[in-house]
Amino acid sequence: MQTLQAFFLRYSLRRALMVFALAQILGTGLSLGLVNTVPLLIAIPGSGTELLRGLPALLIIAVVGVELLGRRIDPREELVLVFQRISRADIAALVVFNLALGMASILVVLLSFQLVSPAQPSSMAALGIAAVTSTTLAPISEEIVFRGWLFNGLKRRFQVWPAILLSSLAFAAIHPSISLITTFVFGVLVAIAYEKTQNIWVSILIHALNNLLISAQAITEHMLISAGLANQSTDLSQLTLVLGLPSVLLMILLGRYLIRQKQFFNLLVPLRAGQMAG
Repeated sequence: MQTLQAFFLRYSLRRALMVFALAQILGTGLSLGLVNTVPLLIAIPGSGTELLRGLPALLIIAVVGVELLGRRIDPREELVLVFQRISRADIAALVVFNLALGMASILVVLLSFQLVSPAQPSSMAALGIAAVTSTTLAPISEEIVFRGWLFNGLKRRFQVWPAILLSSLAFAAIHPSISLITTFVFGVLVAIAYEKTQNIWVSILIHALNNLLISAQAITEHMLISAGLANQSTDLSQLTLVLGLPSVLLMILLGRYLIRQKQFFNLLVPLRAGQMAG
C-alpha cells in the first residue's frame, strides 16, 4: 500500500504547478464573487482578504484529498507515526524552536513596520477568520505545495540543499512583507524538519503552531487597543519587545541543542537514527 510520503515523492512537479495555479485562479474568482454578494461578508471589514487566502488553500486540499482517496492512502496513518517514530523531546524542540523564531520575527517586523507605516485597522471577526484559516487551511495547503510538491520535485532535479533553499525562496515570495527574510528562514527550518523526518505532518504541525502564535498575538493587540490599554505605536512595540527578546534567547539555546545533539543541519542523520526508515 502506498504511503503519504511516497505519494509526494512521486508527484509530478508540472501537475503540482498546474493544480496550484488553477486553485489560485478559481479560488480568487470565487472569493471576489462571495465577498461582493454575501451580506455577512460585506459587513465584516477585512473578510475579503481572508477569503482570498482561504479558498485557494481549500481547493488545493480538496484536490489532494480526492487523489489520496483514489489511491486508498490514509493520511492519518503518518500522523500517528509522528509520535511513534520521533521522540517527544525532538518534537518539542522543533516546535518551540520554530515558535521562538516566529516570535523573534514578530519583534523585528512590528518594530520595523511601525517605522514606515501605521498599523492597519481590522475587525475582531476578520481576525477570527484569519486565525482559523492560518492555523488550519494555510499550514496544510502550503506544506503540500512547498514541501510535499515543490521541495520533492526540486530534490529530484538538484541536491537536497538547493531544493531546500529554492522551495523556501518560493515560500517567502508568496508572503510579501517586511518579514521576507524571517519567512525564508522559517521555510528552511521547516524543510529541514520535513527532510529529517520524512513526514509531512511534522512540517504541518510546526507551521500550524507558528501561525497560531502569530494569530494570538494579533488578536491580543486588537483587544488591548479596543480596551484602551494600548495604542498602535509605542505600547505594542514594548509588548513585543518583552516577548521577543526572551524568544531570541530561547531560540539560541534550542538551536544549540538541535545542532549539537541532533545534528539538525546534517540531513543524512534522521532525528532518531535507525527508527525513521520505512
